[in-house]
Amino acid sequence: MLRLGLYAAYWWWRLELRQAHGLAALGLFILLLGLAVGLAQQAVPWPLPVQRWSFWIAYVFALFQGVPRALLERRSEEWRWLFHLFPPLLALAGLWLYAVVLALVAGLLLAGLTFLFWRFAPSLQAIGLGGIVLVSPLLLSAYLTARAEASYVVGIILAFPLLFFPLLLLGGSPAPAPEVLLALGSVETLLFFLVAPYLWQG
Repeated sequence: MLRLGLYAAYWWWRLELRQAHGLAALGLFILLLGLAVGLAQQAVPWPLPVQRWSFWIAYVFALFQGVPRALLERRSEEWRWLFHLFPPLLALAGLWLYAVVLALVAGLLLAGLTFLFWRFAPSLQAIGLGGIVLVSPLLLSAYLTARAEASYVVGIILAFPLLFFPLLLLGGSPAPAPEVLLALGSVETLLFFLVAPYLWQG
């Protein structure tokens, strides 16, 4: 089962890499975002709470750029391949793994830029758990939008209410409790796996 789930994640990455501009656009977006905020922070030094909020808001915008596109730009024949290759739960497990890895890579890249330009970056633990609690609701909203064949804007609007509490938790505390982040990420992941299978072949 684990092997099939990893193979499904490989297929999601393979579909994404067929559009070579996608990941390159995400990397460029993070680079420009880090440079813009870093230059602004150097011109007018920001207090630590503002830097912390700026990091997590920039992280959310980076995820908005990366995660929904991987679903909303899938063609109908690509969905059909996934329908035939994998059972619903395994395909969705691969999708979740793909999104988590993408979020962690984006978070580490953004943290490197913020440390370089702001001399600030959250801990690796905060980035890892924060990435999961931010990407899981965004993944659910993007998946619902893709299955409904709605627009990118609809997916972003659906994601905002789901992201409000995780963003408040991450930005409002200098050191969010790991057990709270882990519990929240587990609930969000469980919600995704409860809702998404009903729409897999809708």
